[in-house]
Formats: sequence, structure tokens, C-alpha cells
Amino acid sequence: MAIALPELVSAGRSAVAHEVPGGWGALSGAYKLTYSLACAVGELDLALIAAERAVNAAERAEDELLVGIARRSMARALMRQGWLDEAGVVCSDAADAILPDDASSRDRWRCGGRCSSGRLSWLAGPATRLPLKVYCAMRG
Repeated sequence: MAIALPELVSAGRSAVAHEVPGGWGALSGAYKLTYSLACAVGELDLALIAAERAVNAAERAEDELLVGIARRSMARALMRQGWLDEAGVVCSDAADAILPDDASSRDRWRCGGRCSSGRLSWLAGPATRLPLKVYCAMRG
């Protein structure tokens, strides 16, 4: 994946430049993969940049579910940097943006549930933050 990723990001940028339908969504996905790979190899600064770009591209795609997924990655990247309060705000905003209703798809319920469960840990207060910080440090 690491070998193909630069070409994938380039293809996404090209699709956006040529106004190909779905280009922004594809670019957001490419940046999400970049975030995941950067986390896997311990490049936390790169992971944060990639997560931010994934959010920006998802917002341009005007796909609320994609925005929620990208914001969840952004929250995790912020947590890994030790910016817990900022991560809580991003996670809460993501949960609010994709709050499912009776007409929502299964994917929206799944993503909404993940974001909402993360938000609950932030609402519990500082007592839960130390274990989260320790957990993030242990995960690298």
C-alpha cells in the first residue's frame, strides 16, 4: 500500500482538478489511507496532516458521513499528539454532524454510534482523560 499511496493521492488530486464527480470523496479516502499508514509507522505529525486534509476533502465532497468518518480520524490523530481537549471537540462535532435518525442508513448508524461513544468519554470529564492519554501513549 505504501508504494501505491502517492499515486492514489495524485489521482485524487487530478480528479478534483478535472472536476470528476466523486473526486473530493476519493481524495478524502486517499488521505484517510495516508493517515492510517502514517499511524502504523509512527509518523504522528504526518498522520495529523493527512487527517486534516481528509476532513477538508470530505467537506468539499459535501458528504456528511464521509465528513464524520474523517473527523473521527482527526480526533484520533489529535489524541495521539496529546491534544485531548481538541480531540474531544472534533469528536463531538463529528457525532453531532452525523447524528442518525429513523431514515438513516446502516452505515450512518454505525459511524454515528462510534462517534457518539467517543463523545461520551469526553463528557465524563478529566477523570477519563488520563487513561485515554496512557492508552494513546502505549499504542504509539
